[in-house]
Amino acid sequence: MWLTGKLSPDFKTLANFRKDNKEAIQKAFYRFGIICGELGLIGKELVAIDGSKFKANNSRNNWLNKKKLNKQIEYYRSSAKKYTELLDSTDEAENKTECKISKA
Repeated sequence: MWLTGKLSPDFKTLANFRKDNKEAIQKAFYRFGIICGELGLIGKELVAIDGSKFKANNSRNNWLNKKKLNKQIEYYRSSAKKYTELLDSTDEAENKTECKISKA
């Protein structure tokens, strides 16, 4: 904000940016999801260990194989695609509303 002198883009600039960079945005969402998954920030519980010894538990729900990993990757890709499609449909609805208001 300081660097730009408190300039901010209008909704159309943001909508055009999303439209023009759809593939890059989807890749960014996808990578962000992968990174959060690798860091244990998605769908995991926080566990604190105080130096106690405990028995390892590698149940079927805890380990990943190639099939599970590919399924998770596809989930992240489809989620990113659905999100950008939702943004596009919202933009279209806003544009139609804006046209009706300006014609009246």
